[in-house]
Amino acid sequence: TEESVKDIQIKGKCNSISIDSCTKTAVLFEDALSQCEIVNSKDVQVQSTGKSPSINMDNCTAVTFYITEESVKDIQIKGKCNSISIDSCTKTAVL
Repeated sequence: TEESVKDIQIKGKCNSISIDSCTKTAVLFEDALSQCEIVNSKDVQVQSTGKSPSINMDNCTAVTFYITEESVKDIQIKGKCNSISIDSCTKTAVL
């Protein structure tokens, strides 16, 4: 059976976001005060409409991350993954 995309939207500021063992998932969030972590996941789209000082990825395949221009200078990418795409966008939601 074909899986549908799971959409998750987080409004306001949160301390940390962890996406673990997810497939075909889209996450839209405003601000993460600490980090956004994506591990053991496949076909994931993530968008920050505010700031996220750290993005950590490990053991992921096909991750697309949309970030705002204000957070570009603060982003750190760590870990081993396949097919990572990082795109800069405005505060308007792409997902």
